[in-house]
Amino acid sequence: MVKPLECSVILGLSFGYHDSAAVILHNGKLSAAVQEERLSRKKGDSGFPYLAIEEALRVSELTMESVTEIVFYEKPYRKFERIMRNSSQRFPTRFKFFRNSFEEWLSGKLDFFEYELSKVPKADFITRFKQVVSRVGVKYSHHHLSHAASAAFLSGFRDSIVLVADAVGENESLTIWDHHGSDLILKKSYNFPNSIGVFYSAITDFIGFKPNSGEYKVMGLAPYGEPMYYDRLKDIFLFEKIEYGWPKILLNLEILDPCQTITKNRERLSEHFGLKPRTAESKIQKEYADIAASLQFLTNEVLLELATSAKQILEKDNLTIAGGVGLNCVANEHIRLHSGFNSVWIQPAAGDAGAAVGAALALYASSGREIETVTSTYDMRLGSKFTDDEILQTLNHWNISWQRLDDKSLIEIAATDLEQGKVVGWFQGRAEFGPRALGNRSILARPDDSEMQIRLNMKVKFRESFRPFAPIILQEDFDNYFYGKSDPFMIRVAKVRDFQSPEKSKEFDIRKSLASKRSRLQATTHLDGTARVQSINLSSGERIADLLKAFKVKTGLPVLINTSFNTRGEPIVYSPSDALITFAKSEIDVLYIGCYRVETQDLSSDIIEYSRSTQFEID
Repeated sequence: MVKPLECSVILGLSFGYHDSAAVILHNGKLSAAVQEERLSRKKGDSGFPYLAIEEALRVSELTMESVTEIVFYEKPYRKFERIMRNSSQRFPTRFKFFRNSFEEWLSGKLDFFEYELSKVPKADFITRFKQVVSRVGVKYSHHHLSHAASAAFLSGFRDSIVLVADAVGENESLTIWDHHGSDLILKKSYNFPNSIGVFYSAITDFIGFKPNSGEYKVMGLAPYGEPMYYDRLKDIFLFEKIEYGWPKILLNLEILDPCQTITKNRERLSEHFGLKPRTAESKIQKEYADIAASLQFLTNEVLLELATSAKQILEKDNLTIAGGVGLNCVANEHIRLHSGFNSVWIQPAAGDAGAAVGAALALYASSGREIETVTSTYDMRLGSKFTDDEILQTLNHWNISWQRLDDKSLIEIAATDLEQGKVVGWFQGRAEFGPRALGNRSILARPDDSEMQIRLNMKVKFRESFRPFAPIILQEDFDNYFYGKSDPFMIRVAKVRDFQSPEKSKEFDIRKSLASKRSRLQATTHLDGTARVQSINLSSGERIADLLKAFKVKTGLPVLINTSFNTRGEPIVYSPSDALITFAKSEIDVLYIGCYRVETQDLSSDIIEYSRSTQFEID
């Protein structure tokens, strides 16, 4: 039943560049947040989030007519001005970029909202949405303000410093904010092209990974190398510490110019490094791992200096972080350890999807409404929960056999499957928002199996063998296995207590490195002795907590591998049908979906054939 309208229903939106999303802030509380990619099945979908809007309203038990305000996460006209200004400078070297950008915006993008909405392939949605727009209008937030609000107003802090770092918003690429109560005041900004996000993405491309997508691969590759290219990277990203002042940051446009073509920048970087750009999917040589290590080292240094400078100048004890660079778990922990703040909180959906949340929060706060009503424990489980009856309908649709279990049996049998070394698909509760699976749309396995990391990467996820896996642990057991501070969102790394540093082979060989004994939690311990750990309380009410407890009883280990339920290039599964299709095309051994247990032999030829026809672009 649809709930009656009560006061305020803010629809927050992000779209047009990457990670489109829709959120509902209902009377000051987040009731739903959904990324378009989860429904369109197009990873990083940048299109108008019409599917996400409909889903967020459905999850909130509201209708389009309930919406009282719409807010977009940035100001398109200001972005257009910046693009034209930057691309017209340094003539004639940027002429091609200027011409292409000018043509793109004049072809319709200047009327940005209408331009993106016109691409929606659902006429009735366009009609209904335009009716809402004509009634309430559209407000536009500032890009970095949206990021800042997404962190400050959900951190639980009443008083903090906010660090926002990404590629670029309208003009800004790095900003520092003073947060108190419902107020956010901009204290320092660094403008495009002087951007750590742009810099990191350009080097990501040079190493052979997809920019604005594969940055986390660079972070994962870094421990396999040494920071041998640090000085050469500092020649590109000029960085100077200033005692008792803001650091100086400047991108060297003679080597890397974001308004140039990718090909031209690759050529310049190649000349600078004395190394050809790595071809995607080719074998990774040591030099590229060394560049990754150098990039991560420099990123840690820059972000730490920004954080410590902010603390010196603004004299506050709490720090919050947002923006796409805030997804760098290694840098986040480096800041926590060395910046001197009492507490550091990172927005789990730090990228543009999370900025839709921030836009709604910023609008709510700006109109005099008390923001304390939304500063509470933030739960990323903001999508749909499918009933057992809905799941059964999907199973029957695909002619799949199943075993129905009560709660106690489901946990016991799943724990036994994991104890026996099986890979388990886990589809339970509400879908998560943001880039991480947090135990509801997950693939689970034993963390102490020395072969599990390679097996999961190569045969289940179909991705590069070096990619690390995250552990999930019961909160009560965190200190027995890790040094550092526990985190429920998998947004920082922690040191593994029994880590044994592996001997480095003279010959660079990733597989040999993976085979070396590192920890009892071998499959979740990275080469540098860290793990991107997630903790969860037994009192959370989530089935994953009960499963961890049962696995601990059987094995003595309160830890499991927790990786997102998807294959390479595919968004995390959202619906029961998504889960079954991904299960059918991977080498997951058994699926627990709601109260049902499905083994591979239970799958029908219908879904096996369909799963083989689903293709995703390699990321």
